[in-house]
Amino acid sequence: MAKFPTRPKGVHINGARSRGWGSGWPNCQRSRMTTIKLKSGLRLEVRREIGELVRLLLDECERRGYRLKHKSSGSFNCRPIVDSDPPRPSNHSWGLAVDLNWHDNPMQDRLKTNIPPWMVQLMWAYGFFWGGWYNGTKDPMHFEFVRTPAQAAALTTSLKRAIGAQFGKPATARIIPFGDDMFNPYFVRTAGDPRVFIVTSGGVFHVKNPTHMKYLIDGGVQKDVKEISRGDLRDLLEVE
Repeated sequence: MAKFPTRPKGVHINGARSRGWGSGWPNCQRSRMTTIKLKSGLRLEVRREIGELVRLLLDECERRGYRLKHKSSGSFNCRPIVDSDPPRPSNHSWGLAVDLNWHDNPMQDRLKTNIPPWMVQLMWAYGFFWGGWYNGTKDPMHFEFVRTPAQAAALTTSLKRAIGAQFGKPATARIIPFGDDMFNPYFVRTAGDPRVFIVTSGGVFHVKNPTHMKYLIDGGVQKDVKEISRGDLRDLLEVE
């Protein structure tokens, strides 16, 4: 099995109320939900504050090759946590969690999943804790948002900038070393090639010094790596 990112430390996974999301089950806030539609046509009902964030993230996951099955993916559900005794509110009851391809990613003691490591890393970078990290029973279909409403807005803005930089021509960019990036780790090997390799993260372009003559190899997000000639670099970027 592929090696997944390690579980983040100090994350309170059942703290939606304390983070400012109000009440969950049994007093679910149905009026605060919104239905999003992915480019693939999949519809999900989630909390309004994270709607655009979920849509952008899952569209990006599908763009990179992870296909979501419409009949085995879900989100808002006004219910308690399965098998909790006494019953405790599920993050689904706040509209803060999504379950993806549950037949391929079943809830069981031993981890069984077709979700790739890069997807876990990407979702976590934008505030979604993975159920495959649970102690005891694993729930790899499950991603739950563990940030505040204010952080949801900031993360949505950050992701929109990252996507815009990836597919559009940015007005400005900063040249900074590789490795200082949410898509760590990067693996670099020496090669005698005059091209410049760039990758976007959080709206900032990370540009390799072309004099180092190295390839950037990213184990999980190869599609996000663009290559350009030195002569075209000035036309593409205005460097701060």
